[in-house]
Amino acid sequence: MTEEIILGIVQGITEWLPVSSSGMLLLIENNFFANSSRSLVDNLQLITFLHLGTFFSALIYFRRDVWNVIKTLFSYKKQSQTDQALFHFLLLTTIVTGIVGYGIKELIEFAEGAVVFTGPIINAILGLLLIGTAIASLKKRESDNPREIRSLNGKDSVFLGILQGLSAFPGISRSGTTVFGILFRRFEKESALRVSFIMGLPVTLGANIVWGTFSLVFTAANLVAFFFSFIFGLLTIHVLLRFAERVNVGYFLLLFGILLVLASFLPL
Repeated sequence: MTEEIILGIVQGITEWLPVSSSGMLLLIENNFFANSSRSLVDNLQLITFLHLGTFFSALIYFRRDVWNVIKTLFSYKKQSQTDQALFHFLLLTTIVTGIVGYGIKELIEFAEGAVVFTGPIINAILGLLLIGTAIASLKKRESDNPREIRSLNGKDSVFLGILQGLSAFPGISRSGTTVFGILFRRFEKESALRVSFIMGLPVTLGANIVWGTFSLVFTAANLVAFFFSFIFGLLTIHVLLRFAERVNVGYFLLLFGILLVLASFLPL
């Protein structure tokens, strides 16, 4: 069970950081559990449970936001401007992400890996852009009028849907690219994290349905992996949101930029 516990902790933490959680899992697996006797099917099942753990951690943590979005489906006019904006945003972003992600998947299969802009390269570029923005931000005061969730619009949805779709490239950090995009659109840093975490929910759910990974085998090892992924996912989301509330936006950008650059060195 030691392997499942460690991998669950790693998934729970790295899923919400600007690094590739899959890359981190592969790194841990290759260096510490290379002699594992699990079959390929067992590995796929374990990875599914790890990602479902972090999916449910975000679903539980942002349950009020999710519930308000669901209510918007049935009583649109009664919901707040924030809930309406988030509903429109999630709907359009998910559609755009699906189109872009599917296109990239087909491109990779057609090119047989000969794609110039691989995940690590994109991670490094976005990381350097964030570092540059952080340095500029530290030399001046924080923005006087950062945007809030209620100001989400169609341009934000398309732009961020494209960025989230880029995570179809192996090694790309979904959290890193979306947080970068939301900050680039001049949203406050707390909103950037919240929106990034929430917008990943329908994509994760849809991907699991499309790939048929809900034919799960409930072994003790898989449930342990799910539990630790879920618990540490909750803790990491909470810590990151509290961190964003307290730290200067320049240092926040700098940290995420450095992590994205470091993520470019992880295995695919």
